[in-house]
This record gives sequence, structure tokens and C-alpha cells, in this order.
Amino acid sequence: MNRPKKPVAPNSMPLPKVVKNAMPHALLGQQVVLWENVMGSTPDGFINVGYTDTYLRVKAIHPRPLTNHLIPAQLGHYDDATQVIEGAVSVG
Repeated sequence: MNRPKKPVAPNSMPLPKVVKNAMPHALLGQQVVLWENVMGSTPDGFINVGYTDTYLRVKAIHPRPLTNHLIPAQLGHYDDATQVIEGAVSVG
């Protein structure tokens, strides 16, 4: 018997910005970050960039490059415009 297929999802509207960006704010705190590269330096240290296990982009300034290391970071401010979380590396 051939039944008509139900649509998977009706025409949906885009999520409001408040809902779209709520998840990164909910995940702030300490998380392990895989540091992938260095995007520059400042007088305070290297600007390290990496990702959490939920693929949130994190950047933190640290005295040494952290590339290819899994190191915990305290996640702070989430910038909606750049979609990057400012972090502070939790270990020396």
C-alpha cells in the first residue's frame, strides 16, 4: 500500500538570534580545549586558537604556543559577532 509521505519538517523560520546564540553562553566555564594554532602574538604572549569538544572556537593568550595540546581553559566572554569565546588557560 502506497501512503503519501509526510513532510519531514514544515517550512520553518530561522531561529531568533537569542535562541541561536544561547548554547555557547550555556557552555561557559572550564572545558578542555584542543589548541590548534597560533594566530599572532601580543606583549603578553601568543594568541592560541582551539576548539572545545562541542566545536566552540576559543582563543586565549598564553606565554607559549599550545598547538596540538589538550589543555583545560576557563571559558569567559562569548563574542556574538565573531563567534569566539575568550578563554584563559587553566595550567601553566
